[in-house]
Amino acid sequence: MPAPAQLERLLAELSNNRQSCEAWNSLFELLWPRVKATTYRALGGRLDQAEDAAQEVFVRLLRYCDFRKFPEAANFLAFLHTVSRNAANDIRREAAWQTVDINEQEAELRRTFPAQSSEQRAATAELFARIWHLLSENERVLASLAAEGHSMGEIALKLGLTANAVSVRWFRLRTRVRNLLKEQGIDRPVVR
Repeated sequence: MPAPAQLERLLAELSNNRQSCEAWNSLFELLWPRVKATTYRALGGRLDQAEDAAQEVFVRLLRYCDFRKFPEAANFLAFLHTVSRNAANDIRREAAWQTVDINEQEAELRRTFPAQSSEQRAATAELFARIWHLLSENERVLASLAAEGHSMGEIALKLGLTANAVSVRWFRLRTRVRNLLKEQGIDRPVVR
């Protein structure tokens, strides 16, 4: 916990001069561990999201905080806690918008790759090889694990990521493959 006298000195300096780089740097160094710990707890231990949220807290302080309202360290720390929780909640909501329903993904695969004749299968295999070559190593690993039938949770464990991160990467991979198919002249699969 920061020393109240040190924090109050920084708050007073920032209330007098918001442009003081030295005061901002000191405030950041003093409060970063506290803010990161708060966002980490609020986000259920998701370190990458906690760091994003913690950075957002300092951006919000820089943009909106009226330091004249906080002559006492305790009041500012309560405000900081609220800002930290709000930033973490915003990050969580943003990540929720980016998640993809697994059932919808499976249905899309069935629509994208319907039953084919042997000629169609050969053409599809050639197209698949061209697209596979254009993917990054990380994208190939993700696609391989998904093709093996692993759930998003299992893939997350294997890759050391959160389930949300895997869902976002899966969504981006699907979008990239769809765009690569368009570049190859295939907008929608033909269903017979």
